[in-house]
Amino acid sequence: MKCVYLISCVKSKQKTLPSCRAEEMYISPLYRASLSYALSFAENKTKQVFILSALYGLLSLDETISCYEKTLGAMSASKKPHGGAMSAISLLSDLILKTPILFSSRVKNMLRRYENI
Repeated sequence: MKCVYLISCVKSKQKTLPSCRAEEMYISPLYRASLSYALSFAENKTKQVFILSALYGLLSLDETISCYEKTLGAMSASKKPHGGAMSAISLLSDLILKTPILFSSRVKNMLRRYENI
């Protein structure tokens, strides 16, 4: 069974390049462990593994993005991109009908907060 893996962005980002692939932007141990876990099961990383970014919304691993300092934890509920995250989930559901979506624990907590908005 194919799954889609959603990984939350993290505060720790690389700062040596002005832009890079999304997969390389985040550098925390939690992100690296989540990415490694997802990649160990994904048959096609560009179609099964995605990052939920505080600034960019849903990102494919090979998408080029610029460095930024925004974090979901520091945003008030009214400023969080809940529409973007929910749109991402909706889009994934439409594109990959009947495919389980596995979330990292941070993404699950983020989505729970959106249910209360």
